[in-house]
Amino acid sequence: MPRKATTILMVGVVFAGFLLFQNLVRRSVNGNVHQMVKTIKKEGSVPLRSSLNKAIQLQKTGSLEAALPEGHRSVANVDENDDSPLKTIRKEGHVVLPSKDEIERMSTEEAFRTYHSYLDNVDSICNRKLRMGKIGDGGWEICDDKQYRPVKPCIVYSFGMTQASYKRSRHVQFLKMGISGTDSQGGWELHTLTTFKKMLNHTGKVIDVLKADVENAEWASLTEMTSSGELVHVKQLLIEYHGDCRNRHQCINNLKILKDVHDIGFRKFYVHKNIHCSFRSALFPVIRTSCYEVHYVNMNAVHS
Repeated sequence: MPRKATTILMVGVVFAGFLLFQNLVRRSVNGNVHQMVKTIKKEGSVPLRSSLNKAIQLQKTGSLEAALPEGHRSVANVDENDDSPLKTIRKEGHVVLPSKDEIERMSTEEAFRTYHSYLDNVDSICNRKLRMGKIGDGGWEICDDKQYRPVKPCIVYSFGMTQASYKRSRHVQFLKMGISGTDSQGGWELHTLTTFKKMLNHTGKVIDVLKADVENAEWASLTEMTSSGELVHVKQLLIEYHGDCRNRHQCINNLKILKDVHDIGFRKFYVHKNIHCSFRSALFPVIRTSCYEVHYVNMNAVHS
């Protein structure tokens, strides 16, 4: 049976505050990074006067790009005298998405390079991440920073796979239904996020964490979530993007969806390339994947 999307509702999950240091630090942010790491391990926080802390505060106000050194903005490390095998990627692989008009004008090659550059790089810093689930495939990272962490009572939607509807506990329910961009009845019962929230009496409420690994259904689902305004009410979005972006029309469309997600306020704090989807392309000098597990926080989340 093909893998389908289903939903798990979890309410009242408490994430313990264990000291877990998994911070992604840019070398260029602070030349004294080793001393900083020692301080973070000892005190469990980022030094208030460090340049890293300043970058964190700037990214929380949507100004992270301005905090990065020259050469890390939009297209990373562009050097007109660069003659290395990575020159084209550095020139055409945008790590900050341009406007939709600019995306529309991209060639097949530039769209491909931008898609794989953008999804492979973070644009936000989470001070503390906690791994939920397996260490390998199947587990996901949760940002435990105060403004994003789930607290009681919380709502978690997980769209993945199940074979039957059942209630696992008082706060955890499995539904044999799938998420899509429209409501439909067929081999599987499919619904939009808007419909799911109505069914579960969550209309108008904030979803603390929404996870989706739904084998290409994420693109249509995200289109509906952005157009309906439901995505605004999600604090953390954990999603696996599927597709290699070799087809220009499909790639341009997917980049526009990613642009919509970004413009709402979602920033990537962790990215993982699924090894099971790896492939090589003449358009990119290093191995790529058609399955990016992207972890976002919503800097503009509407609180209920």
